[in-house]
Amino acid sequence: MVPQEEMSEVPFNLDNVRKHLAKVSLARRILPEDVAARQKLLEESVYDVAVERLKHESELFDELGLGNPSLRRADLQKWMWDWNQKLTAQLEVEIAKIISTEGKLPKSCKAFWFDSTYNPRC
Repeated sequence: MVPQEEMSEVPFNLDNVRKHLAKVSLARRILPEDVAARQKLLEESVYDVAVERLKHESELFDELGLGNPSLRRADLQKWMWDWNQKLTAQLEVEIAKIISTEGKLPKSCKAFWFDSTYNPRC
């Protein structure tokens, strides 16, 4: 008696690639000499893969509530843009401080951060 294998779900991307490769393989067998027709089938298959991926992502976004029309409100988008601009400016200031601080460190301390050797002066 052979134990029954557990049913495992194939990840979407892997399943999608398998379908695409099956179409390519079929085209090679059916149209071994017609390169133009194989190219056309390949291009159509790539298009189909992209459409399936977008549909899958759309379903995932809907499950997460990211397809909610209230997220597309102009006032919310403006608020998020303002937040993004302020965060970017703050990050630039912080990065400049870090670069300035690192520039003031002795060379032995700079090496400490890269080779992980202990230096009590750092």
